[in-house]
Amino acid sequence: MANFLTILRLLLVPFFVFFMLSEGKNFSQIALSLFLVAALTDVIDGYIARSFNGITEFGRRADPFVDRILVASALITMAYKGMIPLWGLFLILFRDLYLTVGFLLLKEKNRKELSVTTAGKLTTFCIITSIVVLLAGIEPLGFYIFYAGCLMSIISGVHYTIKAYRVIFA
Repeated sequence: MANFLTILRLLLVPFFVFFMLSEGKNFSQIALSLFLVAALTDVIDGYIARSFNGITEFGRRADPFVDRILVASALITMAYKGMIPLWGLFLILFRDLYLTVGFLLLKEKNRKELSVTTAGKLTTFCIITSIVVLLAGIEPLGFYIFYAGCLMSIISGVHYTIKAYRVIFA
């Protein structure tokens, strides 16, 4: 069931992007609804996998990848539409790419994986919340949360770097 929700989340991404980029009555509300459903499937699939001992290798690998695709798609379309600043988009995407490459190299070289940290979870929470709030049109609050997500991207990126350094040189 958890893997099904991960696949569903991935399948929702092109529909979300379509409604974000198309002009039509209620399209922005449809895009918001699709993003909310996709974000909720992430919470639900994690809960199901942990609660019912259903963690699979596919889920461990696909879930974070699909999360990044969803968030990147939202941020790119929002930047394209002028809803968020380009520097914020590049900061968040750079951090995600940096961490993804770093995690893969660490696993290949040391055969070890880093676990998700509280800082990483808070970063994701801020970014996803800012996307929802900005798509809902609550701009002052959405921008504050987005800027907090950008700051948390820097903090969590540094935190993961230190953690990886300790694993490599332990």
